[in-house]
Amino acid sequence: MKRALIRGFLALLLLAGWSCHEELPSPDLLSKDDLVGHVTPVLGNRYIVVISDEVVSAKSNSSVQSSRLLDEKSLREAIADFSIAETQIVHLYSEGFFGFTAYLSKEDAERLRRDRRIIRVEQDVSISFPDINGIADPGARTAPVNILNKTHGDLIPAGVKRVGGPVEYKGKQVVYIVDCGIDLGNKELNVNVSRGFNGIYDGDDSKSLQDLLGHGTHVAGIIGAKMDGEGIAGVAAGATVVPIKILDKNGNGTYSGVLAALDHILKDGCKGDVVNMSVTGPPTPTLEALIIKAAEKGIHFVFAAGNNSDHANNYSPGRLNGKYFTTVSAMDENDVFATFSNYGNPPIDWCAPGVGILSTWIKGQYNFRNGTSYAAPHVAGLILLGGPVKDGLVKDDPDGECDPIAVHKCP
Repeated sequence: MKRALIRGFLALLLLAGWSCHEELPSPDLLSKDDLVGHVTPVLGNRYIVVISDEVVSAKSNSSVQSSRLLDEKSLREAIADFSIAETQIVHLYSEGFFGFTAYLSKEDAERLRRDRRIIRVEQDVSISFPDINGIADPGARTAPVNILNKTHGDLIPAGVKRVGGPVEYKGKQVVYIVDCGIDLGNKELNVNVSRGFNGIYDGDDSKSLQDLLGHGTHVAGIIGAKMDGEGIAGVAAGATVVPIKILDKNGNGTYSGVLAALDHILKDGCKGDVVNMSVTGPPTPTLEALIIKAAEKGIHFVFAAGNNSDHANNYSPGRLNGKYFTTVSAMDENDVFATFSNYGNPPIDWCAPGVGILSTWIKGQYNFRNGTSYAAPHVAGLILLGGPVKDGLVKDDPDGECDPIAVHKCP
């Protein structure tokens, strides 16, 4: 019943620009028009299939909401009825919607499309996020630096200091870094690999949650680099970061991998956990529906506003509004709005440092980066510490309504 009610509001919310989210939409359609970032041609024989809720419910002999294990068991039984072997399946979707990704022949895909029990069959698509390709990361080509031989004790990056950090984090919540992995052996970071997820299908990136690009490690360091007397310290120093890998070393991923990553967070996340998504793209109702579903559990999402010098309502997932959604614009060291940052209230909630941001990097190095990708994790750390408070307004906000500057809420 609940899923049916959710579906009924989907079309209305899309027309309204997702201006509010009292009702949570469910993704009934997977469309190439919904993809985040840049879309390339469809990927061979890998397909995303969405199954009717009623089919899975019939297998459970009770409410499909009653048990996660029951849901997955019933989903597998439903898939078997479509003559799909376990060896063909690469992802199951049992939280935001019921479905799977599998390797199928064209004949099998067409057979499923004709089946009335199937809502949608789409070939998987390759995606690449603007963040990684330089469009939304003005500092993407900054050379890594080594600061270890230049410091005695923790160096406090200017951005961390501006927002009131570092503060040693003593809680139990985690931050999911939805990105390209994290440098697993980095001494600056508390990385929980056991709760991580890898949405990459092949190559070196598929073998490990190790960051081979650097972007995810930089984001993680802003949030939780330790106060250990060496290197740098993050906003919520020592916080546990969880690698959710959706991009490879070239900044490429797949639509099915992103959906599977969000499904994993829905399963694994707990109330009070934080998800940092320093990625932007065109409006994405299918992905957004999964994110909104996770908010039901009290999981916080922090989004980069995007770096297109445009209104943030035109980009996803930052356009989302609601209690558990926070969208962040960027400013420089003088509290001046960054010229590259997207703007607009709503959906932007806070402004934070995003120019010349120093943080951890792969291979034991450090890096200075620019972009809303790096403003967002400052606020993610603050939310982990109990939420930001306002410390003035950013200067020269192009929409004329200056964003509040986020800082730590002191005891």
